[in-house]
Amino acid sequence: MKRILFIVILGIIIACSSSNQKKEENFDGFSICIPDNWLKVSSNGIDSKVTVLVTNENDTVFINYGKSVRGFTETVIVNSLQSKIHFDSLDWPYRSEMIFSKDATVEERQGIFLREYYRYDTIDGKRAKIMVPKLFGKGSTGIHFDSLNRRGEKLTIVGNNLNQITQDQLYKSFYTISFDEAND
Repeated sequence: MKRILFIVILGIIIACSSSNQKKEENFDGFSICIPDNWLKVSSNGIDSKVTVLVTNENDTVFINYGKSVRGFTETVIVNSLQSKIHFDSLDWPYRSEMIFSKDATVEERQGIFLREYYRYDTIDGKRAKIMVPKLFGKGSTGIHFDSLNRRGEKLTIVGNNLNQITQDQLYKSFYTISFDEAND
């Protein structure tokens, strides 16, 4: 019985350690370490270089590198209750999609209704804006670098609605990003 238990535990340890294997993926301008079981798929971008990473959970992580790459839009408009009365009187058809609050200005500035948290950090000497969902599986996990070099190139990496394990793997991979010095 002890031998079977030992074999089962050893199998679990080997399986867990193999899922922690990393590989470095090189792109034009930067590299990143990702889990070994994620797949890199090239895609066609019109005005930027687009690559897709497919996770072991079949989630998609989008990598967009170039001059016209957009950052994160993290604004949710919160309207006052007075506005609600006004829109109700007009029978405004979109009011069900709007957010109303007693303290609209304060709650908009505090990001109460955002699905993600945002913060800045420095990675490989570059300022990065990082976003993570407030709830696992509901929201986006991403990083954005603005003006990486003299050419004005930017980098955005985003995965949507990831489970806790995949979100953690992607978040940790952000800190392995290194930029090619030749592109500065």
